[in-house]
Amino acid sequence: MSRTSRAVGGVLAGVLAACASSVAGCRSETPAPPASSVDTAPAATAPAAPEADTATTGGATPVTPTRSPRSAKPACEARAEGTMLAVAAGETPVRLAEDASDLKGYEVVTFANGDGHVLAAVGSSWLRVGGADPNGLLWDIPCDDPGATAVFSEREGADFASAAATRDGWGLVFSDVGGLALLDLETKAVTPLTEAPTAPRTCWSGDDALRLRDVPLKLVGEMALHFHRGGPCGFERDWVAEERVLMDPFDPTRRREVETHRVAALATAGDALLLGVGGRCDEPGVVDPAVRGAILRSADLGATWAEVPVMAEGRVMATHAARIVVDRRDPTRLLVLSARCERGGRGAGGVLFRSDDAGATWRALTAPGEDAQAVVAVTALNGQLEQLVVWTAEGEARFGSADGGATWNAMAQAPPPEAGAIEPVTLRGASFLVNDEGVSRTTGPGQRAQRVYPPTP
Repeated sequence: MSRTSRAVGGVLAGVLAACASSVAGCRSETPAPPASSVDTAPAATAPAAPEADTATTGGATPVTPTRSPRSAKPACEARAEGTMLAVAAGETPVRLAEDASDLKGYEVVTFANGDGHVLAAVGSSWLRVGGADPNGLLWDIPCDDPGATAVFSEREGADFASAAATRDGWGLVFSDVGGLALLDLETKAVTPLTEAPTAPRTCWSGDDALRLRDVPLKLVGEMALHFHRGGPCGFERDWVAEERVLMDPFDPTRRREVETHRVAALATAGDALLLGVGGRCDEPGVVDPAVRGAILRSADLGATWAEVPVMAEGRVMATHAARIVVDRRDPTRLLVLSARCERGGRGAGGVLFRSDDAGATWRALTAPGEDAQAVVAVTALNGQLEQLVVWTAEGEARFGSADGGATWNAMAQAPPPEAGAIEPVTLRGASFLVNDEGVSRTTGPGQRAQRVYPPTP
């Protein structure tokens, strides 16, 4: 166990004994489990989803309309003050570490818990090598009397620092060992919401029994819960995850998981629609740089899709397509920029691929600069592939080409254009819009949008 794990784990294994001597009821009756090592992914030893116990419900709708909503704004903010957990009124009896330096990389997260009380948890990010280091504790702190701090919930392997409060103020969605779960702040009952599967065979962890971890991101009303599902499956145990959405999370009869398919690029080429999908390594910790993206083509307004292989002289598009440029005069001439992804000193992508036959064949353009720097952005002047301007990974270096990328000339330095929302496109009277669930198509004013990517089974 690492020094940091022992420090934060001390909250569980011994330090609360002092808390019990000074604050009645601060220590729960069940002995706290030891914290897992930072060097060992919590999910790697996670058992199957925990069976329901006396504090776990399996079916009832957790957010009930009979309770008056409570404020979701914390009455005070908890923080680490030296080695102690504290609020503005003073320290609590909870010691977070033996030394304040041991708390580096950890944060205290605060949630509302009715009038004058807050809930506090300490944790670290899952987007680190091996994942987070959950301690399974959630404290209740009276804002005006921090000495009366008590353990509100203790659950082995739970990460209460990775949580989202419900809109009515009566629930907390948190990352549990077996998936997402909802803690009812009135009854303290726990309702499982998702069941994280075991890791796929492509996971680099080498552990066939590894269970993935579900980590909440944001709760949109009571209709959609966005979360990451991932594990230490990347190179050298990098955390690799995908974003998913749990629709109607608090209605057991309607609850369902939906994959998010964030399209990276959208363009039309003649009578065809082109999509750049996969990768997304520009979001740190989401996908490993080695995950290959793809170009998809549809000639029937999104009814069917076929992959367009992007390969040139043995080089493949190793990341998602950050940009697809179609020559406005000749739609068979295409330019694709694979996204530049760097993590932990390793990099992939940043390559320009060009096709003059609608994607049947490709060639990789020589990157500009003395060291052939990777390209991070590209634009075609007046929509013509012969007139290119690119930005490289080295600062704000900018280069121009008047011969389609055969040669390059240095230009005055300038920042690359900011990446914005993907603009909708129109093809044969139909409009296509990118959203979190993929691509939707509308055929006219007042018509209901229909999802065309990913295809509906």
